[in-house]
This record gives sequence, structure tokens and C-alpha cells, in this order.
Amino acid sequence: MKKRSFRSIITVMLVVVISTISYSAFHIYSHQLEKRIYSEFEKSIVEYSLDEFDGNHAFIRNSSLIFTVSMVFIIIAFVLFIHYRFVRRSLREFNDTIQDVNKGDLHSRLSIPETKELGKLGKNFNSMLDRFQVAQRELKEFHTKELRSNYKLATIGEMAARLAHEIRNPITGIANAIEIIVNDTNDPENLPILEEIQRQAKRVNDAISDLLKYSRKKDLDLSLYKINKVIKPVVSFLRNQLDNKEIKFELKLMDGIPPLRFDKKQMEDVLLNLGLNAIQAIQEKGMITFQTEFNSNESRLLIYVSDTGKGIPENELSTVFHPFFTTRSEGTGLGLAVVKDTIDKHRGEIWVVNNKGSGCTFTISLPVERE
Repeated sequence: MKKRSFRSIITVMLVVVISTISYSAFHIYSHQLEKRIYSEFEKSIVEYSLDEFDGNHAFIRNSSLIFTVSMVFIIIAFVLFIHYRFVRRSLREFNDTIQDVNKGDLHSRLSIPETKELGKLGKNFNSMLDRFQVAQRELKEFHTKELRSNYKLATIGEMAARLAHEIRNPITGIANAIEIIVNDTNDPENLPILEEIQRQAKRVNDAISDLLKYSRKKDLDLSLYKINKVIKPVVSFLRNQLDNKEIKFELKLMDGIPPLRFDKKQMEDVLLNLGLNAIQAIQEKGMITFQTEFNSNESRLLIYVSDTGKGIPENELSTVFHPFFTTRSEGTGLGLAVVKDTIDKHRGEIWVVNNKGSGCTFTISLPVERE
């Protein structure tokens, strides 16, 4: 019994030892096998991963290129859609509204919402049209008033011209009769009275002539003339109108001035009027200068008529060309108004300034047309 038990124990122990040795051997073998398997697997994985990486890299690169190109096309298509949907439509509405305004329809307005593109610009454009419409309405009302006023002035001017013409005929007859009586009278007491009547009749006749000349809008007879050849005979005439005054005339006429298209008769009247005013402005002694210049850069002719007289008060320089303005007790105040009207009809300008020393200078600026 004890031997069987001992054998059983020995057998169990041998089984355990053999089992342990077998397990250890199996474990060692399996571990080596596992390492070998893992090594082979890793080698396969690495080789597979490198091949797959190259393929994936090429795929990703191609996909990225395709994606980028696709996105660019999508963005361009989106921008074109936005442009067509909003900007182009708004610009077309702008163009239609501007065409309506050019045709005279100031009631046309843009209907672009402020939330859209060009909306703020459209609002400002509508505001501009509103202000322009108000300005046009005010200007139309002003022109209507001006037309009414001009019509009244034209009517009054026509009546004054007819009345002046009716007065002129008997005044001319009276002046001629007085001249005959003065030449034939031998009464020294009444001679001064007759001469004064004759002088006053002439004054009235001159005033009526100036009024008729100013009220009649005579058309221009334009031809080509050289201004220097027009000035010289005018100065020769003025030398005989000095009324015992010691006045010298100086001519500073520029050579080579091209011919100018103007009405010779009316331009002679302008120069004669300015010359007579200069003579009247000089008390006893003085000088009157006629000067011409040509500005080739602006194609304008400049004519200066200056004197050494008493000049014009500074506060009256801006009103010397107004009708009926005069600084003389015997003047009608229409001479310079006629002068300005003639220069205006020639599309020119005229102004006056006082000289530093004494007297004043009238300047005429006329355009010279290129042939």
C-alpha cells in the first residue's frame, strides 16, 4: 500500500516534470516560431506598405489636382452667376435710367435695393436726380419770369424807340431852324440865347440817337479786316475833336496781327466812342494811347484805350457799362452800353481799370478765328 502510494507520487511527479519540460520546450519553440512569423510578416508589411504608399501618393496628388481645378471652376461659375444675377442687371438698370434722363424723363428712378450690390450707388444716383429735378424746376420758373420781364422790357424799348423817333423829327427841324436864325441874326443880345437853344437841341438829338442806336439790334456785317487799319483813321478823326485841349495821341500797334472777322462800321463806333470818352475825361492836357496786341496762345486780339484823365471812382467801375450810367452832367449814359453790346455780339469781352497814376484803361478782348 505504501509502495503503490509512493509509485503514484513518483508517477505524478514525473508527469508533472515531463509536462513542465514539454511546456517549456513548446513555449520556446512557439516563441521562436512566433518571432519568425512576425519577422516574415513585418517584412511583407513593409514591402506592401511601400508599394501602397507610392500608389496612394500618386492617387492623392491626382485627386488634389482634380479637386483644385474643380473648385476653381466652381468659384468662377459662382462669380459669373453673381455678376449676371446682380451686377450686370443693376448696370443695365443704370443704363436704362440714364437713357431715360437723357431723353428728358427726370421722373425715372432706379429700383435697386440697398442690400444688393450697387444699391448705395443707386440711392445716391436717385438723390442726384431729385436735386437736379428741383434745380430744373426752379430754373424753368426763373426763365419764365425772365421771359416775362424781357417781354415787358422789349415792349417798353419798342415804345421808347417809336417815341424817340417821333420826337427826333421835330427836334431836328427846330435845330435846323435855330441854326439858320443864328447865322442870319445881327442881334448880339439874343445871339447867346439862340446858341444855347441850338446847343440844347443838339444835345436832345444826340440823346435820341444814342437811344435809337441802343434799342435797335442791328445784325453784324462780318468781314475780314486788319484792326490797325481801322484804328488809324479813327485817331485821325479824334484829333479834330479836342475842343482846344492839349491832348497827344500815341499809337502802339503791334505788327503782324492776323486779319479779324468783325463789323467794321460798328467797331469804328466802338473805338470812336471810347476815344471821345477819353477826350472828355481829360481836363486840359493829357495823352490818349491806342495799343494792340495778339495773344497767339489763346488766339485773341487785345485792344487797349487808355487816357490820363480823372479816372472812374472805384465803386462805379462795375456799373460803367450799364445803360444810362454817366459821370457827366451832359451825358446820356448809353455810349458805353452800346459799346459793350457790340463787343458781346462779336463774342468778345470788355472791361475797365484805373491806371496807377491817373486816368483809366479800357481793354477789349476779341477771338481770332483760324482760317
